[in-house]
Amino acid sequence: MSIYSTVLARRLREERQRLGMSQAELARRMSSTLGVGIDGSAVSRIENPASGRTVKLDEAAAAADALSLPLGELLRAAGADHQGELMRLQYELDNAEAMLSIAAEEVTRRELQAAELRERIREIENAEVLDDLHAAQHPE
Repeated sequence: MSIYSTVLARRLREERQRLGMSQAELARRMSSTLGVGIDGSAVSRIENPASGRTVKLDEAAAAADALSLPLGELLRAAGADHQGELMRLQYELDNAEAMLSIAAEEVTRRELQAAELRERIREIENAEVLDDLHAAQHPE
């Protein structure tokens, strides 16, 4: 039995029990969705990986629909909540680091701009001083 079948079996049972739904009720809802008969014993075999009962994709989708869950929720292994949180946090960290990099580039650009402006101010002030010296040395 694959890990996916084992996880699906466990999650199906957990979610069905969480909703207080019997195996017979889940089977009835799955039958309604699929348009074919599924009985409570089939659900029992699906929920028991040791039974060797293979779950077809349409059965898994019908079970998820009957439980009002996305199919992926029935395949989420223990610890997957942490994995999802880790992925979200990693995405946010990557985004924050990218924004910091952009901000650092902007700071560098602004520092260069400020240095150029200071230099231009000094040039103008020096030119004015030279003009004043020249005027003082050569009165009209």
